[in-house]
Amino acid sequence: TVTQTIALSKTSASNAGFITGLAMVVVPLGHAAMTRAWPGLNVWGAMALALAGVAVLTWHTPFVLNVGDAWAVACAIGFGAHLLILGRYAPKADTIALTVVQLGVTGVVGALVSLSSGATFVLPPTPTCWYSLTFTTLVCTALCFYLMTFAQRFIKPHAVALVFLLEPVFAALASSWLLHEPLSWRSA
Repeated sequence: TVTQTIALSKTSASNAGFITGLAMVVVPLGHAAMTRAWPGLNVWGAMALALAGVAVLTWHTPFVLNVGDAWAVACAIGFGAHLLILGRYAPKADTIALTVVQLGVTGVVGALVSLSSGATFVLPPTPTCWYSLTFTTLVCTALCFYLMTFAQRFIKPHAVALVFLLEPVFAALASSWLLHEPLSWRSA
């Protein structure tokens, strides 16, 4: 998202990762506000354990807050709101149509932010850039939006938020496997 990109440009990756992980707290709180029903202790326990795990993977000393961290909080709220809204509409809507709407909104917002920042549009200069752009557009964006929309027809938003918290774990494993970075208990 736009807020995550801005956050990553203005704070450390570990701060952004940890704070963005707070989306999993936003989801049960937002769900409780929407339904007037508090999640069970098992949900809160799972969220606490997951948050502790993200903290172990991403926390560093000293933890200093800055403007990028505020953008990461906005990102966490946005991710949480997205999961809640999708949880409400995915069971009732056509998965492909809802995916197209999400991609359209994401594209329009991204274009508006890009244009308002003074960025210029440049076509990718090499076939490798085109391949990367095509792959990330179709697989990493469109397919992931579709799969998330489809899954949220059957899975509660707080469970999806827990799955999202596996991102730092997969990032650490992928960086170890693909980039041969050392894997340790604090390697996210």
